[in-house]
Amino acid sequence: MTSSSASFTAHAPGTLMLMGEHAVLHGRPALCMAVSQRMQLVLKKRADRNFTIQSALGAYAGELGDIEVCKPYTFVLEAIRRAAPCQGFDLKIHSEFSSTIGFGSSAAVTVSLVALLRHLAGHAFDRASIFSESLSVVRSVQGTASGSDVAAAVYGGVVHYRADPLQLEPLHCQLPLSVCYVGYKTPTPEVIGIVDTLRGQHPARFEELFTLIGNCVGDALAALRQGDLAELGRLFNLHQGCQSALGCSDGTLEYLIYQLRAQAGIHGAKISGSGLGDCVIALGNAEAKVNGYDHFPIQTASEGVSLEF
Repeated sequence: MTSSSASFTAHAPGTLMLMGEHAVLHGRPALCMAVSQRMQLVLKKRADRNFTIQSALGAYAGELGDIEVCKPYTFVLEAIRRAAPCQGFDLKIHSEFSSTIGFGSSAAVTVSLVALLRHLAGHAFDRASIFSESLSVVRSVQGTASGSDVAAAVYGGVVHYRADPLQLEPLHCQLPLSVCYVGYKTPTPEVIGIVDTLRGQHPARFEELFTLIGNCVGDALAALRQGDLAELGRLFNLHQGCQSALGCSDGTLEYLIYQLRAQAGIHGAKISGSGLGDCVIALGNAEAKVNGYDHFPIQTASEGVSLEF
């Protein structure tokens, strides 16, 4: 039985990795961008200790004292389990992007829900606490996670991020990006396992690759601060060479990259995310596309997670 309590809403942006993939898991920095496509969660209090979830993935109903974390709501259920709210609720989730495309849906839904559950518990809106609690949820579910997408979803803009020791610097700038979806996606933990296997065969060379990726991120940070998109694009291309060397690319991704690089206004193109599928990003012309592949013009979202009540 639900009460007539007013509902409250949280929004968080999707995210894209710009640079630092894989190396960020080995102590190097990364750049992650919040995108204009957002996730919206609406929570309405109940008078009992039951909760429901509704989204494009389907409906779920449970009881707060007996939560089994399971698909397709692993991140949502883990966040609820950890928060241990005293009051039930109905939760509606709406996303402006598909969970099958690498726009950080897991980070966006986790950050939004953590913000809502903290408000439900009477806590003040605090981005640092939302980030910390959300990262704990994501790592509990995934095992290995840098947290760069969580940081971008919380703070917005382009986030310069290092996991250990934690460094987090939001930069407010606008980047015109074209995103092309290759049509398939290899799960991130699987790609990480492939990279780790190769790294075990050539540990010194992979450390050099991680260091080069970290240097690309440092140079890209300077280019961002100077508004030098041409230099940032050149660094995209250099970074992509490292990702190929890590074993994260394939023929279809390389085809997309070179088709995009050949188009007017494009400064550079690379894989976004762990690789072996998912998305390619091209900098400079948000309308650049490749026939036969889904295309998304992307702008930077300056606003991170927000609450309405």
